[in-house]
Amino acid sequence: MHMKSRAGSELLLGVDAGTTLVKAAVYALDGACLGSGEARQGVTSQQPGWAEQQPADWWRGVRRAVREALQGAGVACERVAAIGISTQGGTLAVFDGRGRTLGPALVWSDIRQRAQQQDEAACEEQFALTGLAHLNMSPAALGWMKKNRGEWFGASYRIGYVPDYLTFRLTGEWVSDATNLGICNLCDLRTGDIALPAIERLGLPRDSFAVTRQAGEIAGMLNAKAAKELGVREGIPVAAPGHDQYCAALGAGCVEDGDLLLSTGTAWVVLLTTTRLITDRKSSFWPGRHVHPGRWGLMGAISSGGCTLDALLELTRQRADWERINAAIESVPAGSDGVLVIPHLVGRTLPSWNSEARGAILGWSLGHRREHLWRAAIEGLAMETRVGCEYLAARGADTRRLRMVGGAARSSVWPRIVASVLGSTVHACVSESVAVRGAACLAARALGLPDLPQTLQWEEHRPVRECQERYERAFARYREALRRLED
Repeated sequence: MHMKSRAGSELLLGVDAGTTLVKAAVYALDGACLGSGEARQGVTSQQPGWAEQQPADWWRGVRRAVREALQGAGVACERVAAIGISTQGGTLAVFDGRGRTLGPALVWSDIRQRAQQQDEAACEEQFALTGLAHLNMSPAALGWMKKNRGEWFGASYRIGYVPDYLTFRLTGEWVSDATNLGICNLCDLRTGDIALPAIERLGLPRDSFAVTRQAGEIAGMLNAKAAKELGVREGIPVAAPGHDQYCAALGAGCVEDGDLLLSTGTAWVVLLTTTRLITDRKSSFWPGRHVHPGRWGLMGAISSGGCTLDALLELTRQRADWERINAAIESVPAGSDGVLVIPHLVGRTLPSWNSEARGAILGWSLGHRREHLWRAAIEGLAMETRVGCEYLAARGADTRRLRMVGGAARSSVWPRIVASVLGSTVHACVSESVAVRGAACLAARALGLPDLPQTLQWEEHRPVRECQERYERAFARYREALRRLED
Protein backbone atom coordinates (compact mmCIF):
# COMPACT_ATOMS: atom_id res chain seq x y z
CA MET A 1 0.00 0.00 0.00
CA HIS A 2 1.25 3.47 -0.91
CA MET A 3 -0.20 6.93 -0.38
CA LYS A 4 -0.34 9.36 -3.29
CA SER A 5 1.63 12.57 -2.71
CA ARG A 6 -0.35 15.81 -2.65
CA ALA A 7 2.13 18.68 -2.87
CA GLY A 8 5.60 19.42 -4.17
CA SER A 9 6.63 21.26 -0.99
CA GLU A 10 6.53 18.11 1.12
CA LEU A 11 9.57 16.93 3.03
CA LEU A 12 10.80 13.45 3.93
CA LEU A 13 12.28 12.31 7.23
CA GLY A 14 14.89 9.55 7.14
CA VAL A 15 16.10 7.74 10.28
CA ASP A 16 19.00 5.29 10.59
CA ALA A 17 19.15 3.51 13.97
CA GLY A 18 22.60 1.96 14.10
CA THR A 19 24.27 0.00 16.86
CA THR A 20 26.15 2.93 18.37
CA LEU A 21 24.61 5.94 16.64
CA VAL A 22 21.15 7.05 15.55
CA LYS A 23 21.08 9.49 12.65
CA ALA A 24 18.20 11.45 11.15
CA ALA A 25 17.87 13.91 8.29
CA VAL A 26 15.21 16.00 6.57
CA TYR A 27 15.13 15.93 2.77
CA ALA A 28 13.39 17.94 0.09
CA LEU A 29 11.90 15.95 -2.78
CA ASP A 30 14.73 17.09 -5.06
CA GLY A 31 17.16 15.20 -2.78
CA ALA A 32 18.60 18.18 -0.92
CA CYS A 33 19.44 17.45 2.73
CA LEU A 34 18.06 20.35 4.76
CA GLY A 35 19.13 19.33 8.26
CA SER A 36 20.55 16.38 10.17
CA GLY A 37 20.92 15.15 13.72
CA GLU A 38 22.38 12.25 15.67
CA ALA A 39 22.35 10.58 19.07
CA ARG A 40 24.80 8.12 20.60
CA GLN A 41 23.72 4.62 21.61
CA GLY A 42 25.31 2.58 24.37
CA VAL A 43 26.13 -1.14 24.48
CA THR A 44 26.62 -2.83 27.86
CA SER A 45 28.21 -6.16 28.76
CA GLN A 46 27.31 -8.09 31.91
CA GLN A 47 29.70 -10.90 31.02
CA PRO A 48 32.60 -11.30 28.57
CA GLY A 49 31.19 -11.70 25.06
CA TRP A 50 27.74 -10.39 25.94
CA ALA A 51 26.45 -7.22 24.26
CA GLU A 52 23.13 -5.73 25.35
CA GLN A 53 20.99 -2.65 24.80
CA GLN A 54 17.78 -1.30 26.29
CA PRO A 55 15.00 -0.94 23.67
CA ALA A 56 13.77 2.27 25.33
CA ASP A 57 17.14 3.79 24.42
CA TRP A 58 16.49 3.10 20.72
CA TRP A 59 13.41 5.28 20.91
CA ARG A 60 15.12 7.99 22.96
CA GLY A 61 17.89 8.11 20.38
CA VAL A 62 15.39 8.48 17.53
CA ARG A 63 13.64 11.32 19.37
CA ARG A 64 16.86 13.25 19.96
CA ALA A 65 18.19 12.75 16.42
CA VAL A 66 14.88 13.72 14.76
CA ARG A 67 14.41 16.85 16.85
CA GLU A 68 17.97 17.95 16.09
CA ALA A 69 17.44 17.33 12.37
CA LEU A 70 14.18 19.32 12.36
CA GLN A 71 15.81 22.17 14.25
CA GLY A 72 18.73 22.20 11.83
CA ALA A 73 16.38 22.20 8.83
CA GLY A 74 14.43 25.17 10.21
CA VAL A 75 11.22 24.14 8.45
CA ALA A 76 7.62 23.91 9.56
CA CYS A 77 6.94 20.47 11.02
CA GLU A 78 3.69 20.29 9.02
CA ARG A 79 5.75 19.91 5.84
CA VAL A 80 7.13 16.50 6.85
CA ALA A 81 4.99 14.11 4.83
CA ALA A 82 6.45 10.65 5.54
CA ILE A 83 9.03 8.80 7.61
CA GLY A 84 11.42 6.04 6.51
CA ILE A 85 13.52 3.86 8.79
CA SER A 86 16.84 2.05 8.38
CA THR A 87 18.20 0.00 11.29
CA GLN A 88 20.87 -2.32 12.59
CA GLY A 89 19.86 -5.95 12.11
CA GLY A 90 19.68 -9.00 14.33
CA THR A 91 19.41 -7.26 17.71
CA LEU A 92 16.32 -8.65 19.47
CA ALA A 93 14.33 -8.46 22.69
CA VAL A 94 11.18 -9.96 24.16
CA PHE A 95 8.21 -7.73 25.04
CA ASP A 96 4.92 -8.21 26.82
CA GLY A 97 1.52 -7.83 25.17
CA ARG A 98 1.62 -4.05 25.63
CA GLY A 99 5.04 -3.62 24.07
CA ARG A 100 6.99 -3.26 27.32
CA THR A 101 10.40 -4.92 27.35
CA LEU A 102 10.85 -7.97 29.56
CA GLY A 103 14.64 -7.73 29.58
CA PRO A 104 17.63 -6.31 27.70
CA ALA A 105 18.04 -6.83 23.98
CA LEU A 106 20.76 -9.16 22.71
CA VAL A 107 22.86 -7.15 20.24
CA TRP A 108 23.76 -8.86 16.96
CA SER A 109 27.41 -9.16 18.07
CA ASP A 110 26.55 -10.97 21.33
CA ILE A 111 28.15 -14.42 21.56
CA ARG A 112 24.73 -15.85 22.47
CA GLN A 113 23.84 -15.20 18.83
CA ARG A 114 26.37 -17.90 17.88
CA ALA A 115 25.10 -21.46 18.11
CA GLN A 116 27.10 -23.64 20.48
CA GLN A 117 26.15 -26.72 18.50
CA GLN A 118 25.24 -26.99 14.82
CA ASP A 119 22.81 -29.84 14.21
CA GLU A 120 23.59 -31.12 10.70
CA ALA A 121 20.00 -31.93 9.71
CA ALA A 122 18.73 -28.59 11.04
CA CYS A 123 21.52 -26.77 9.20
CA GLU A 124 20.54 -28.41 5.92
CA GLU A 125 16.92 -27.39 6.43
CA GLN A 126 18.06 -23.88 7.34
CA PHE A 127 20.14 -23.64 4.15
CA ALA A 128 17.18 -24.72 2.00
CA LEU A 129 15.06 -21.99 3.61
CA THR A 130 17.41 -19.07 4.26
CA GLY A 131 20.49 -19.76 2.15
CA LEU A 132 22.57 -20.00 5.35
CA ALA A 133 23.92 -23.39 6.41
CA HIS A 134 24.18 -22.57 10.13
CA LEU A 135 22.00 -21.74 13.12
CA ASN A 136 23.67 -18.48 14.17
CA MET A 137 21.87 -15.20 14.92
CA SER A 138 18.19 -15.49 15.90
CA PRO A 139 17.92 -19.30 16.01
CA ALA A 140 20.80 -19.32 18.53
CA ALA A 141 19.69 -16.21 20.45
CA LEU A 142 16.07 -17.32 20.79
CA GLY A 143 17.16 -20.81 21.80
CA TRP A 144 19.30 -19.31 24.57
CA MET A 145 16.45 -17.04 25.69
CA LYS A 146 13.94 -19.89 25.87
CA LYS A 147 16.37 -22.00 27.88
CA ASN A 148 17.62 -19.28 30.24
CA ARG A 149 14.78 -16.75 30.30
CA GLY A 150 11.78 -19.04 30.00
CA GLU A 151 9.62 -16.77 32.16
CA TRP A 152 9.57 -14.23 29.33
CA PHE A 153 7.62 -16.62 27.10
CA GLY A 154 4.30 -16.61 28.90
CA ALA A 155 0.73 -16.30 27.69
CA SER A 156 1.31 -13.04 25.83
CA TYR A 157 4.69 -11.98 24.48
CA ARG A 158 6.24 -10.36 21.42
CA ILE A 159 9.66 -10.99 19.87
CA GLY A 160 10.86 -7.67 18.56
CA TYR A 161 13.84 -6.37 16.61
CA VAL A 162 14.98 -2.76 16.31
CA PRO A 163 12.97 -2.03 13.10
CA ASP A 164 9.68 -3.52 14.25
CA TYR A 165 9.95 -2.02 17.76
CA LEU A 166 10.53 1.46 16.31
CA THR A 167 7.65 0.95 13.90
CA PHE A 168 5.52 -0.04 16.88
CA ARG A 169 6.48 3.13 18.77
CA LEU A 170 5.66 5.21 15.71
CA THR A 171 2.43 3.55 14.58
CA GLY A 172 1.29 0.94 17.10
CA GLU A 173 1.98 -1.75 14.46
CA TRP A 174 4.77 -4.36 14.59
CA VAL A 175 6.20 -4.43 11.03
CA SER A 176 9.46 -5.73 9.55
CA ASP A 177 10.74 -6.60 6.07
CA ALA A 178 12.70 -9.35 4.34
CA THR A 179 16.09 -7.59 4.60
CA ASN A 180 15.79 -7.52 8.37
CA LEU A 181 14.59 -11.12 8.55
CA GLY A 182 17.50 -12.11 6.32
CA ILE A 183 20.19 -10.75 8.64
CA CYS A 184 18.43 -12.55 11.53
CA ASN A 185 18.72 -15.88 9.63
CA LEU A 186 14.93 -16.16 9.62
CA CYS A 187 13.92 -15.21 6.07
CA ASP A 188 12.35 -17.78 3.78
CA LEU A 189 13.98 -16.61 0.55
CA ARG A 190 11.23 -18.13 -1.59
CA THR A 191 8.40 -16.18 0.04
CA GLY A 192 10.19 -13.18 1.55
CA ASP A 193 8.42 -13.92 4.85
CA ILE A 194 9.53 -15.54 8.07
CA ALA A 195 10.84 -19.10 7.76
CA LEU A 196 8.13 -21.02 9.60
CA PRO A 197 10.07 -24.29 10.11
CA ALA A 198 12.88 -22.31 11.77
CA ILE A 199 10.61 -20.77 14.41
CA GLU A 200 8.51 -23.92 14.81
CA ARG A 201 11.73 -25.77 15.64
CA LEU A 202 12.06 -23.33 18.55
CA GLY A 203 8.43 -23.72 19.61
CA LEU A 204 7.55 -20.12 18.70
CA PRO A 205 4.24 -19.13 17.04
CA ARG A 206 4.15 -16.92 13.94
CA ASP A 207 2.02 -14.27 15.65
CA SER A 208 4.75 -13.58 18.21
CA PHE A 209 6.75 -11.92 15.41
CA ALA A 210 6.07 -8.76 13.40
CA VAL A 211 4.20 -8.91 10.12
CA THR A 212 6.40 -8.74 7.02
CA ARG A 213 5.96 -6.07 4.35
CA GLN A 214 8.07 -4.87 1.44
CA ALA A 215 10.39 -2.07 2.56
CA GLY A 216 8.80 1.21 1.46
CA GLU A 217 5.20 0.05 1.74
CA ILE A 218 3.14 1.81 4.40
CA ALA A 219 3.61 0.16 7.79
CA GLY A 220 1.08 2.45 9.48
CA MET A 221 0.27 6.06 10.26
CA LEU A 222 2.20 8.13 12.80
CA ASN A 223 0.24 8.15 16.05
CA ALA A 224 -0.43 11.22 18.17
CA LYS A 225 1.95 10.33 21.02
CA ALA A 226 4.91 9.69 18.71
CA ALA A 227 4.12 12.79 16.64
CA LYS A 228 4.25 14.95 19.77
CA GLU A 229 7.53 13.40 20.92
CA LEU A 230 9.18 13.86 17.51
CA GLY A 231 7.75 17.29 16.78
CA VAL A 232 5.90 16.47 13.54
CA ARG A 233 2.22 16.16 12.64
CA GLU A 234 0.33 12.95 13.29
CA GLY A 235 -1.28 10.80 10.63
CA ILE A 236 1.60 10.81 8.13
CA PRO A 237 2.69 7.44 6.69
CA VAL A 238 5.59 5.50 8.15
CA ALA A 239 7.29 3.23 5.63
CA ALA A 240 8.08 -0.41 6.34
CA PRO A 241 11.73 -0.41 7.47
CA GLY A 242 14.85 -1.80 5.83
CA HIS A 243 18.19 -3.16 7.03
CA ASP A 244 20.87 -0.44 7.21
CA GLN A 245 23.30 -1.94 4.68
CA TYR A 246 20.57 -2.42 2.09
CA CYS A 247 19.28 1.11 2.75
CA ALA A 248 22.86 2.35 2.33
CA ALA A 249 23.01 0.57 -1.05
CA LEU A 250 19.74 2.27 -2.03
CA GLY A 251 20.96 5.70 -0.90
CA ALA A 252 24.27 5.20 -2.72
CA GLY A 253 22.57 4.15 -5.95
CA CYS A 254 23.93 0.58 -5.82
CA VAL A 255 20.79 -1.01 -7.25
CA GLU A 256 21.90 -2.41 -10.61
CA ASP A 257 23.21 -5.91 -11.31
CA GLY A 258 26.90 -6.07 -10.37
CA ASP A 259 26.99 -2.91 -8.24
CA LEU A 260 29.22 -3.14 -5.16
CA LEU A 261 28.93 -1.24 -1.90
CA LEU A 262 31.82 -1.04 0.58
CA SER A 263 30.47 0.26 3.88
CA THR A 264 33.19 1.20 6.36
CA GLY A 265 32.38 1.31 10.04
CA THR A 266 33.09 -0.86 13.06
CA ALA A 267 32.70 -3.69 10.56
CA TRP A 268 33.58 -3.31 6.88
CA VAL A 269 30.70 -4.68 4.80
CA VAL A 270 30.82 -5.64 1.13
CA LEU A 271 27.38 -5.88 -0.48
CA LEU A 272 26.74 -7.07 -4.04
CA THR A 273 23.48 -6.17 -5.76
CA THR A 274 22.39 -8.83 -8.22
CA THR A 275 19.36 -9.84 -10.28
CA ARG A 276 19.62 -13.47 -9.18
CA LEU A 277 19.76 -15.31 -5.89
CA ILE A 278 23.25 -16.64 -5.08
CA THR A 279 23.77 -19.18 -2.29
CA ASP A 280 26.85 -21.08 -1.18
CA ARG A 281 26.73 -23.33 1.88
CA LYS A 282 30.51 -23.04 2.39
CA SER A 283 30.63 -19.26 2.20
CA SER A 284 30.24 -16.66 4.96
CA PHE A 285 28.38 -14.33 2.55
CA TRP A 286 24.72 -13.82 3.41
CA PRO A 287 22.18 -13.94 0.58
CA GLY A 288 19.02 -11.91 0.93
CA ARG A 289 16.24 -9.99 -0.69
CA HIS A 290 17.06 -6.37 -1.50
CA VAL A 291 15.02 -3.29 -0.57
CA HIS A 292 15.02 -2.50 -4.29
CA PRO A 293 12.31 -4.55 -6.06
CA GLY A 294 13.58 -7.31 -8.32
CA ARG A 295 17.03 -7.35 -6.75
CA TRP A 296 18.92 -9.68 -4.44
CA GLY A 297 21.89 -9.03 -2.23
CA LEU A 298 24.98 -10.98 -1.22
CA MET A 299 26.62 -9.48 1.84
CA GLY A 300 29.81 -10.23 3.73
CA ALA A 301 31.64 -8.46 6.53
CA ILE A 302 35.13 -7.99 7.89
CA SER A 303 33.85 -7.98 11.44
CA SER A 304 36.96 -6.37 12.95
CA GLY A 305 36.86 -3.59 10.30
CA GLY A 306 37.54 -0.13 11.65
CA CYS A 307 38.33 -1.45 15.11
CA THR A 308 41.59 -2.91 13.75
CA LEU A 309 43.10 0.55 13.40
CA ASP A 310 41.41 1.64 16.62
CA ALA A 311 43.20 -1.19 18.45
CA LEU A 312 46.58 -0.18 17.01
CA LEU A 313 45.97 3.46 17.89
CA GLU A 314 45.27 2.39 21.46
CA LEU A 315 48.40 0.21 21.59
CA THR A 316 50.54 3.09 20.29
CA ARG A 317 48.81 5.62 22.59
CA GLN A 318 47.52 7.80 19.78
CA ARG A 319 44.20 9.58 20.18
CA ALA A 320 41.81 9.70 17.23
CA ASP A 321 43.20 12.89 15.67
CA TRP A 322 42.40 11.89 12.11
CA GLU A 323 44.07 14.84 10.42
CA ARG A 324 47.35 13.96 12.12
CA ILE A 325 46.90 10.21 11.60
CA ASN A 326 46.18 10.60 7.87
CA ALA A 327 49.21 12.87 7.43
CA ALA A 328 51.40 10.33 9.25
CA ILE A 329 50.06 7.48 7.11
CA GLU A 330 50.87 9.41 3.93
CA SER A 331 54.47 9.75 5.09
CA VAL A 332 54.84 5.94 4.85
CA PRO A 333 55.31 4.36 1.40
CA ALA A 334 52.81 1.94 -0.07
CA GLY A 335 53.42 -1.53 1.35
CA SER A 336 54.47 -0.06 4.72
CA ASP A 337 58.09 -1.05 4.13
CA GLY A 338 57.20 -4.74 4.43
CA VAL A 339 54.86 -4.65 7.44
CA LEU A 340 51.67 -6.70 7.03
CA VAL A 341 48.65 -6.55 9.36
CA ILE A 342 46.17 -9.43 9.25
CA PRO A 343 42.88 -7.91 10.56
CA HIS A 344 41.39 -11.09 12.06
CA LEU A 345 40.80 -9.70 15.55
CA VAL A 346 37.56 -11.67 15.90
CA GLY A 347 38.44 -14.52 13.58
CA ARG A 348 38.25 -14.64 9.81
CA THR A 349 34.87 -13.70 8.38
CA LEU A 350 35.48 -13.48 4.58
CA PRO A 351 34.86 -15.34 2.34
CA SER A 352 34.30 -18.14 4.83
CA TRP A 353 34.24 -18.48 8.61
CA ASN A 354 37.25 -19.40 10.69
CA SER A 355 36.59 -18.48 14.32
CA GLU A 356 40.00 -19.83 15.33
CA ALA A 357 41.91 -17.42 13.07
CA ARG A 358 43.71 -14.56 14.81
CA GLY A 359 45.14 -11.25 13.75
CA ALA A 360 48.86 -10.80 13.22
CA ILE A 361 51.57 -8.22 12.61
CA LEU A 362 54.23 -9.59 10.27
CA GLY A 363 57.52 -8.18 9.04
CA TRP A 364 57.92 -5.73 11.95
CA SER A 365 61.50 -4.61 12.64
CA LEU A 366 63.38 -1.94 14.57
CA GLY A 367 63.33 0.34 11.54
CA HIS A 368 59.56 0.66 11.60
CA ARG A 369 57.61 3.38 13.38
CA ARG A 370 54.06 3.34 14.66
CA GLU A 371 52.96 5.09 11.45
CA HIS A 372 53.94 1.91 9.59
CA LEU A 373 51.54 -0.07 11.76
CA TRP A 374 48.72 2.37 11.12
CA ARG A 375 49.14 2.28 7.35
CA ALA A 376 49.61 -1.49 7.37
CA ALA A 377 46.29 -1.83 9.23
CA ILE A 378 44.47 0.07 6.48
CA GLU A 379 46.28 -1.92 3.80
CA GLY A 380 45.34 -5.15 5.58
CA LEU A 381 41.68 -4.16 5.54
CA ALA A 382 41.96 -3.24 1.85
CA MET A 383 43.56 -6.63 1.08
CA GLU A 384 40.88 -8.47 3.03
CA THR A 385 38.32 -6.43 1.04
CA ARG A 386 40.03 -7.59 -2.15
CA VAL A 387 39.71 -11.22 -1.01
CA GLY A 388 35.96 -10.65 -0.63
CA CYS A 389 35.67 -8.78 -3.93
CA GLU A 390 37.47 -11.58 -5.79
CA TYR A 391 34.91 -14.03 -4.41
CA LEU A 392 32.10 -11.72 -5.57
CA ALA A 393 33.71 -11.01 -8.96
CA ALA A 394 33.51 -14.71 -9.71
CA ARG A 395 29.76 -14.32 -9.16
CA GLY A 396 29.15 -11.29 -11.35
CA ALA A 397 30.37 -8.33 -9.31
CA ASP A 398 31.98 -5.42 -11.16
CA THR A 399 34.66 -3.83 -8.97
CA ARG A 400 34.73 -0.88 -11.37
CA ARG A 401 31.36 0.08 -9.90
CA LEU A 402 32.43 0.00 -6.24
CA ARG A 403 31.09 2.75 -4.02
CA MET A 404 32.70 3.35 -0.65
CA VAL A 405 30.69 4.91 2.17
CA GLY A 406 31.11 5.49 5.89
CA GLY A 407 33.79 7.17 7.96
CA ALA A 408 36.78 5.82 6.02
CA ALA A 409 35.28 7.08 2.73
CA ARG A 410 35.66 10.66 3.93
CA SER A 411 39.41 10.26 4.39
CA SER A 412 41.74 11.60 1.73
CA VAL A 413 43.98 8.53 2.18
CA TRP A 414 41.90 5.40 2.80
CA PRO A 415 39.92 5.30 -0.49
CA ARG A 416 43.13 5.78 -2.49
CA ILE A 417 44.73 2.83 -0.72
CA VAL A 418 41.63 0.68 -1.38
CA ALA A 419 41.62 1.69 -5.07
CA SER A 420 45.29 0.82 -5.47
CA VAL A 421 44.94 -2.54 -3.70
CA LEU A 422 41.84 -3.47 -5.73
CA GLY A 423 43.31 -2.12 -8.96
CA SER A 424 40.09 -0.30 -9.84
CA THR A 425 38.49 3.09 -9.36
CA VAL A 426 36.69 3.72 -6.08
CA HIS A 427 33.93 6.30 -5.73
CA ALA A 428 33.83 7.57 -2.14
CA CYS A 429 30.95 9.42 -0.52
CA VAL A 430 32.37 12.45 1.27
CA SER A 431 29.21 13.88 2.78
CA GLU A 432 26.13 12.41 4.37
CA SER A 433 25.01 9.04 5.69
CA VAL A 434 23.70 7.17 2.66
CA ALA A 435 21.70 4.84 4.94
CA VAL A 436 19.65 7.85 6.09
CA ARG A 437 19.12 8.87 2.47
CA GLY A 438 18.06 5.30 1.71
CA ALA A 439 15.55 5.49 4.56
CA ALA A 440 14.19 8.72 3.06
CA CYS A 441 13.82 6.88 -0.27
CA LEU A 442 11.58 4.38 1.53
CA ALA A 443 9.52 7.32 2.85
CA ALA A 444 9.17 8.59 -0.71
CA ARG A 445 7.94 5.18 -1.85
CA ALA A 446 5.27 5.23 0.87
CA LEU A 447 3.97 8.41 -0.78
CA GLY A 448 4.01 6.82 -4.22
CA LEU A 449 6.98 8.98 -5.26
CA PRO A 450 10.24 7.95 -6.96
CA ASP A 451 13.40 7.50 -4.94
CA LEU A 452 15.39 10.59 -4.08
CA PRO A 453 18.30 11.38 -6.38
CA GLN A 454 21.51 9.95 -4.98
CA THR A 455 23.99 12.32 -3.40
CA LEU A 456 26.31 14.08 -5.84
CA GLN A 457 29.10 14.46 -3.30
CA TRP A 458 31.35 11.66 -4.52
CA GLU A 459 35.09 11.72 -5.02
CA GLU A 460 36.78 9.48 -7.57
CA HIS A 461 39.96 7.68 -6.48
CA ARG A 462 41.97 5.89 -9.14
CA PRO A 463 44.73 3.37 -8.53
CA VAL A 464 48.19 4.90 -8.25
CA ARG A 465 50.33 2.87 -10.65
CA GLU A 466 53.46 2.79 -8.49
CA CYS A 467 51.41 1.85 -5.42
CA GLN A 468 49.46 -0.74 -7.36
CA GLU A 469 52.65 -2.55 -8.38
CA ARG A 470 53.82 -2.67 -4.76
CA TYR A 471 50.44 -3.85 -3.59
CA GLU A 472 50.41 -6.71 -6.08
CA ARG A 473 53.57 -8.05 -4.45
CA ALA A 474 52.22 -7.31 -0.96
CA PHE A 475 48.94 -9.08 -1.76
CA ALA A 476 50.79 -12.23 -2.82
CA ARG A 477 52.58 -12.14 0.56
CA TYR A 478 49.25 -11.53 2.29
CA ARG A 479 47.61 -14.57 0.69
CA GLU A 480 50.61 -16.72 1.57
CA ALA A 481 50.53 -15.44 5.16
CA LEU A 482 46.85 -16.36 5.43
CA ARG A 483 47.60 -19.87 4.19
CA ARG A 484 50.43 -20.39 6.68
CA LEU A 485 48.57 -18.90 9.64
CA GLU A 486 45.57 -21.14 9.03
CA ASP A 487 47.50 -24.37 8.41
